[in-house]
Amino acid sequence: RREKYMFVFGVCTGICLCCIWLGFLAIMNSMLALLSSRKWLSNLPACSDAGAAAIASGTSNVLVCGGEACRDELGAKLALQGYEGIVAFMSSGHYKLLTDFNPDDQSNPHRTRFQGMDFSRLSAALVLDRDALDTLSNFTTFVRYLRMHNALPPQRPKSW
Repeated sequence: RREKYMFVFGVCTGICLCCIWLGFLAIMNSMLALLSSRKWLSNLPACSDAGAAAIASGTSNVLVCGGEACRDELGAKLALQGYEGIVAFMSSGHYKLLTDFNPDDQSNPHRTRFQGMDFSRLSAALVLDRDALDTLSNFTTFVRYLRMHNALPPQRPKSW
């Protein structure tokens, strides 16, 4: 009988130690993810230099597919590197309001993410669209917007 209790105690102890180890690994993974994301975000100006090459090559529109906040932030930087009339189409992005991009609005909890950006120029370039539900509709809503604003040639029927 005592051996049975010792066995049960050993199994329970083993399970507890596994749970503690898994919890430790989860915490370490979260910390590494946080550190790497901070390092990545600190390199955004360098990343946006690659975007400058795209803008310099004649890019007139930028599609930012929804997801993480860093996508919208990089898209905003890219829009400011472009020429007047550029469209930065934020398709179901992280930030929901145009004022979320305003670094001068003291009531904006996101203002520090956009410090140094010209909000009046940025607001003229941004299009916030919430119609997309998946990756495909990110593109189809973008194309629909461009067609409605005569930024694409009219759709031609397919000739088979």
